[in-house]
Amino acid sequence: MRSSDIAILSPTEFARLLECASDEALPYWAIGGFAGLRSSELERLDWADVHLDSDLVEVKAAKSKTASRRFVPIRPALKTWLARYCYES
Repeated sequence: MRSSDIAILSPTEFARLLECASDEALPYWAIGGFAGLRSSELERLDWADVHLDSDLVEVKAAKSKTASRRFVPIRPALKTWLARYCYES
């Protein structure tokens, strides 16, 4: 594989990755895998950008590769994986 080739995980490989991920790393992998955010966007993401109540991840223009704000849907599988990180005030 060339360094510019992008590898895609199979569903089984992705499930194994999530099962083995540390508590700190799991949101990164889950949001990246289920919502398709780029690694550079994930690294800039704050919890304030994850809106579980409206099922959206906000990628602000300053955090986006294209410098444009967008909202990415949080699908049910992602919401399930992130539920344990959501605390009510």
